[in-house]
Amino acid sequence: MDTRISDKLVRSGKVLDVVGKVLAAICIIGAAGALLSIIIVAFLPADFVMNLLHMIPRLAPVFNEASLGGAITTAIVGTVKAAFIISTIGFGLYCVLCAVILFILSAVFKATAVHRTPFLFENVKRLKIIGIILIVASIALGLTNLIFAFCVFALAYVVQYGVELQQLSDETL
Repeated sequence: MDTRISDKLVRSGKVLDVVGKVLAAICIIGAAGALLSIIIVAFLPADFVMNLLHMIPRLAPVFNEASLGGAITTAIVGTVKAAFIISTIGFGLYCVLCAVILFILSAVFKATAVHRTPFLFENVKRLKIIGIILIVASIALGLTNLIFAFCVFALAYVVQYGVELQQLSDETL
């Protein structure tokens, strides 16, 4: 391989390794923030939540306490809190999955920088793991990730073919 190309692979691999780790750390912070907000909301008093709902101009007439009974108000607050907690759990899981994927991609870039080629069997394994994670995420969080999962599996097979070609080339020389 041309040394200029190899040097570019090493530099870009190192940079992308660091970028992947930074982005993964941001995702972990997002997941921690989601967990903290779930804990806070779970312990918020009902009257505080009602005051927050009154601050939303379009919802203020709907949540007028004079028109709602105490039992209905409590049910609405419970529903709002439950909806927030459920959606925040989904966000937190998504952040964790993104962090795991970014850490794995970071390992792909680091291995590329160390070995001066992306065509490594370890990278094939890593890409397949990312594909599996995306399939699990598509089952848990929505089918959008399923498309990306199949794209990652396709990329894994392309890299696997590249590994085999590289081995053939090395054995020929």
